Amino acid sequence: LARSGSAFYLKICAVEPFGGLQSEADSLVWLGQHLPAPEVVYYERSEGVDYLLMRELPGQPASDVRWFEQPARLARVLGESLTVKSEHWRNAA
Repeated sequence: LARSGSAFYLKICAVEPFGGLQSEADSLVWLGQHLPAPEVVYYERSEGVDYLLMRELPGQPASDVRWFEQPARLARVLGESLTVKSEHWRNAA
């Protein structure tokens, strides 16, 4: 699984009462076809618990302090991401 310099994140979540991680895994797989997104390496539901293993995505999260110095750029990037997502929802309907 390891590539040089890659980091992984494992999310573990009870299906009840939180709903699990299936939707997040599916969304990341779809999003990765259109925009940079964490790679879903493995997803499994076992005995009422979801496990989602993701490969780290290079860059900074939208919550990073550096984005606060460039709010117009952050708004543009997030807007572009939402536009791609909403086009997918329209085409899927």
